[in-house]
Amino acid sequence: MLEIGQKIRIISDNENYKKYVKKTWKISNIAHNRQEHPGYDEGMGNEALIDCEGLPFSLYEYEFKLA
Repeated sequence: MLEIGQKIRIISDNENYKKYVKKTWKISNIAHNRQEHPGYDEGMGNEALIDCEGLPFSLYEYEFKLA
């Protein structure tokens, strides 16, 4: 289960994430619906959308692993 404060590493091969992949990021917000995060895609099922301190975009669970 994800918790605020946990550290993650990006595993997505998204070209836009290239300069962020080798760093560790600290979770600052976890959303499971649009009320918790306006950018949440309801079609993602139970995937959490997270924000991290200093990271300029949000990530879904399949795009990262716990560090």
